[in-house]
Amino acid sequence: MTRRCHLALWLLVLSAQPGCNNAPDRPEQVANKFLREVKRENWSKAWAYLSAPSQEKARADSARMIAGAPYYVEEFKPERLAFNRFDSMVAGSARVQRIEGTNATLVVQRKEPTGFALPGFSPMGRKKVPDEVLVVQENGVWRIDLVRPISAERDMLAARQKAIQRELDMINSYRATNRPPPPPPPL
Repeated sequence: MTRRCHLALWLLVLSAQPGCNNAPDRPEQVANKFLREVKRENWSKAWAYLSAPSQEKARADSARMIAGAPYYVEEFKPERLAFNRFDSMVAGSARVQRIEGTNATLVVQRKEPTGFALPGFSPMGRKKVPDEVLVVQENGVWRIDLVRPISAERDMLAARQKAIQRELDMINSYRATNRPPPPPPPL
């Protein structure tokens, strides 16, 4: 073998060794791994994929709900509460929609019942609908974000604010038209 072939062979061997490629996971890889752990109900591993503010939010929500209904302590654990939204999402379906700096929005498929044999029971079939997962980069690692609202929630909050503002404008316009007449000038 020539010297060039030996060099090429060594480069091939070195690049194939595990641990040589320590590049951080991409956002969609992190989301898909997270969804797999949620499907397996491996709460401790799935919990590690959450960002620190998301973990704090889950703990605060859990404490508030347990205070209101202490007999549901097991159901209101922070891990379970945080992952309820992700139960119906399809693992492996995450795709990047957009990345803006340290924030990423991913589109995933969610299974939704198409109909029920009895209302509230036994779904007749399921269809896949798109949903969003937000991911944030924390210390160079992508983490699942539960703090920022997804697009549907942002749209709902914006519509609510618009309705409140419209109502306030109507109240203020009513007050403006029904003002008492000014007092008569002094004699």
